[in-house]
Amino acid sequence: MATKLLVSVMFLCVTGLRGSNAQICGRPQLKDRIVGGVDALNGAWPWQVDIQKDNVHVCGGSLITQDWVLSAAHCFPNPSDVSIYTLYIGRYQLVGINPQESAHSVRRIVIPSGYQNPNNGKDIALLQLSSSVSWNNFVQPVCLPAPGTLFPTGMSCYVTGWGNTREDVPLTGTGTLQEVKVPIISQTSCQEMYQTNPQEQVDILFDMICAGYQEGGKDACQGDSGGPLVCSMVNGTWVQAGVVSFGLGCAKQNRPGVYTRLTSYSEFIRSTIPEIQLYGGAHRSRRAKLLHESRTRSQRVEVTLTSDIHVPVCLPDGHRGSFGQKALEGEQVRLRFRVGRRLALQEAGRWLRRPARLLRRPRFQLLAAPVSHAGEFAFPVAVCVRLERVVFHISTSDGHHVDAAAYSSYYVSWRLPLAHGERQR
Repeated sequence: MATKLLVSVMFLCVTGLRGSNAQICGRPQLKDRIVGGVDALNGAWPWQVDIQKDNVHVCGGSLITQDWVLSAAHCFPNPSDVSIYTLYIGRYQLVGINPQESAHSVRRIVIPSGYQNPNNGKDIALLQLSSSVSWNNFVQPVCLPAPGTLFPTGMSCYVTGWGNTREDVPLTGTGTLQEVKVPIISQTSCQEMYQTNPQEQVDILFDMICAGYQEGGKDACQGDSGGPLVCSMVNGTWVQAGVVSFGLGCAKQNRPGVYTRLTSYSEFIRSTIPEIQLYGGAHRSRRAKLLHESRTRSQRVEVTLTSDIHVPVCLPDGHRGSFGQKALEGEQVRLRFRVGRRLALQEAGRWLRRPARLLRRPRFQLLAAPVSHAGEFAFPVAVCVRLERVVFHISTSDGHHVDAAAYSSYYVSWRLPLAHGERQR
């Protein structure tokens, strides 16, 4: 007898602990916003955190689990002194009563080893709360991106905070939470903008991401530091792309806002908060191996990527390598890759695996990286694949119900040969 299947597909991203305390991230219950305005609506950004030092607003932050807040390292010049900070979660206005807010002291502050100042990168901080928050419509976590999550140039995002409304002009009145819409700017364009004035040149490093307008006019400002730059993904989930880090002035021409790129700190976040689930769920199932092949003068890396959300995932950006031979200076390193797929179906605790299927034949990317005098090279973002976890609820004609999950596991092999001696395919 034929079995009748009723299939519903759901794409979910969960942050924090699995179980009863788990909470879907990046999904505000109140979705209306003021288009083109500056005042946010109450509850529109339920992960926004007000960080105060000695009862004065100093920085913003974002709630990422019931016990952790994300902010910027430069907000905490002495991270061991946690007693001077109070975090307000669920806050909408700096002045007056906020019925939904709760105040929390800080248990500890974790910043990356070697942090010096925002211009040198590593401008990220994780704050552990002394007491857990309670979820409601006005207190929700934001999603954090898995490695390789894309925020393409031109993508519209929002930055929020209680900072200055103009340079040296503080927020007035009741101090309502502000929002501003800004597009993502490419790394190259941002670097060029910050090189236009020889007296104010800034290097845009690999762990930074820029957003704003070349003509200026809209930007984060003093007091917004540590706050979130969030972007709405294809399924409507809000994912934090960056942390407000620095800029030269506020909303000036050729001076867009510079943010800490969160995809560069996935491992730092995971190692500090092991239970956190990143949007995309991409991870390496085993450590990548770099093997030097002296005969072909190439390197080979094999990486397995899996995901439990329907998003594009790329191989780690900014991949670097070295041939260790100065004689190779000036050569061009090109990328050749192949992508395969394995499908696994879990039903009633049993795994049913299907064989691997080749999705793309080996070929060269158009991107090439020159070898330096030290025999080193660096690639930008390379291979992008779409990964997904699909949850099925199956009803059979005889009334039985089966929950099953199908995982698409992608494996990527890539090869970095020197251009000479190789034919482009």
